[in-house]
Amino acid sequence: MAVFPSQEWIELFQKGINESEAYRNAAKRWEGTFIFVVEPDPKFKQEVGVFADLWHGSCRSVALMAPPFEKKADYIWKGRYTDWMKLLQGGLEAPQGIVSGKFRIDGNVMNLLSRGSPFAANELVVIARKVPTEFYP
Repeated sequence: MAVFPSQEWIELFQKGINESEAYRNAAKRWEGTFIFVVEPDPKFKQEVGVFADLWHGSCRSVALMAPPFEKKADYIWKGRYTDWMKLLQGGLEAPQGIVSGKFRIDGNVMNLLSRGSPFAANELVVIARKVPTEFYP
């Protein structure tokens, strides 16, 4: 079990991405860098960023970052720790979280929605849910 968020967790996430044929097919025409920002809440008191360099169906690199984030990204996906926990446990779907305002995405959303990347985004959630995860109490 890897604690979310941690270096061990993001390395398992990267491995899952790179082993996923479904993600490779869904994202073969898409590329971009993300910082998934875990915002503090009562369960998790600090802000953390998970950087991922996604390139045509693979993940070239990941990094765990503390603010200020030294890497720049095409997209910043932000949410409170508790909402990330719900997403990873299956109690919240990404589109529902975005529409409800629990998650916010900064960047060129139209580009993100084009070229099949909504399916790729869904596969990222599927992969993240497969990482054996332990959460802070």
